[in-house]
Amino acid sequence: TVVCTVVSCPTDDRVIIDGGSKTFTSDMIKIFDKGFGFFPDEPELILEKLNEEHGIIRVPKGYRKIKIGEKLEIIPNHACVVANLMEYLYIAKGEKIIGKWPVLCRGKSN
Repeated sequence: TVVCTVVSCPTDDRVIIDGGSKTFTSDMIKIFDKGFGFFPDEPELILEKLNEEHGIIRVPKGYRKIKIGEKLEIIPNHACVVANLMEYLYIAKGEKIIGKWPVLCRGKSN
């Protein structure tokens, strides 16, 4: 999964996270109904749009108030591409980081 931080809450139905197309792939796949990933703890949320640095999440009407600084866990649509975009993968157990693995094969297309 990818953990992103909420950086803005411009409206009740939209929040902005610090992960965009440079973090997630822009691939849309049929596993999830909509969006660029799935929120395992909050499946009602939809990662609706991406720009390079930020993701825009659609929040359903009447949903809980999401706050700036919150961490949200997202399962990306295409993990292979996401891993290739990263220099390191951080391994977590619960809230604790237990490892840091370099992605040695990234960017090896040529």
